[in-house]
Amino acid sequence: MNNLSLEQAREILEVDSLADEREIKTSYRKLALKHHPDHGGDAHEFNRIREAYDRLTKTPLSEIVANDIEAMIFDDIFNSWLENQDESTQETIRRQVDKVEKEAVPNKASRK
Repeated sequence: MNNLSLEQAREILEVDSLADEREIKTSYRKLALKHHPDHGGDAHEFNRIREAYDRLTKTPLSEIVANDIEAMIFDDIFNSWLENQDESTQETIRRQVDKVEKEAVPNKASRK
């Protein structure tokens, strides 16, 4: 059973939310070859890559769109609220958000 969120699956496959099927498949093939146990790779990492690919390719489009819309709405609400805070508070919150994102997704910072 695949318990990955769409965001987690994208992070594992190193694709963004706008990636099309071709980009997802290309990234999957590259990472699967690199991490395949028959080529000296780690079996656990290979399985995570396969699960991420399955999550992104077998998820109904309606669920993907709903997830992305929900994330955009949250970002809009958060950014509107943040704009109404003083500069010191904004900077403190941005540092905390950056810290949490780096801890939650270690590879995200290195890909920017």
